[in-house]
Amino acid sequence: QNNTGFGNKKTMSDSRVAPPNRLMAPAAGSVLQLFLSTLPLLGVMIYFLYLAYKRPSLASYNIPNDADDAYIKETMELDGEQIGLMEMLYVFLSSLLIWSTLGMYLNLFVPRRREIIHRYLEEGVQVLGDVYYDNPRKKCCFSRLTQCFFADYATVIYSHPDPSRLPVSNAGDQWIVQKRVRTYQLFHRERISIVVLPELPLSGQPKADIEIDVASYRQVYATSRDRIREIQYIVAFWIFFTLDGTLYLLFQMYQVNPAYEDFQLAWIISAAFVLVVVPLVAFGGNWIRWSSYKRWLTKSGRVLTDDETNRIVIPAQSTDSELAKRPGAANNSDYSAMV
Repeated sequence: QNNTGFGNKKTMSDSRVAPPNRLMAPAAGSVLQLFLSTLPLLGVMIYFLYLAYKRPSLASYNIPNDADDAYIKETMELDGEQIGLMEMLYVFLSSLLIWSTLGMYLNLFVPRRREIIHRYLEEGVQVLGDVYYDNPRKKCCFSRLTQCFFADYATVIYSHPDPSRLPVSNAGDQWIVQKRVRTYQLFHRERISIVVLPELPLSGQPKADIEIDVASYRQVYATSRDRIREIQYIVAFWIFFTLDGTLYLLFQMYQVNPAYEDFQLAWIISAAFVLVVVPLVAFGGNWIRWSSYKRWLTKSGRVLTDDETNRIVIPAQSTDSELAKRPGAANNSDYSAMV
């Protein structure tokens, strides 16, 4: 029989915290890495613009209407196989969608997440509870893959902050809340402070994890705020570059013979993509992402009686050797907000 551990076990004193998500944001040089990783794509797209610039002057795009088959064949072989301007346009539009979605994420999701995390420290009510770390490495044979793609989560169990709003239970029963939370401390903890937002009894989060999260971008020495700003500059450059490139490709398609490039179709596709698809996916997708995250953070979980909590399966405590395999240190970054 498992026990919730309210005062039954000694609290483990440890300063180990989870490293930031290494795939999305290494601990050092992440902005530079993002910039360098986009250079190959930038080179390819500049090359596309160069090809588009040369396209109207190619002999194969200026074949007279009365030319015979032999002349057409010779001219086409002379210029060689060409990448269609329409294919280039698809590349620019796809890139515009991706960078616009990332830009909206940085300007919609991240600020709202910071705001609600601040509310925990400013308005939250503290109750006692336990946190049981659930090591994802033990659930998958691809342990290196899990530490890159999956955050560290734990099961938190704490006393309901307002049991008067719940149905009357058997005498002596205590109402308990159980939920999954993101954690930065990779071990079990008992009898610790859990912060709950007013009027949201299922919003409990370990206070220590909230403080680690806020400290990543609030303290004087934290650099994640500057990193976010620098990433926003990179994203803004790409949005304007892909949008201007799209317009330039349309202009070049207008210059060539309609028999080779369908300018009217390209214009319709571009207008629909820029005016409808990009705003719908970038804003709508991030709004759905934020709504689901907020609901998970503040309204997910189960309300149980004290007897029901005894049947909860507690994950096994991770050993020091297992935790030592986790790369990184305690210097968490604001990129943890992005996963």
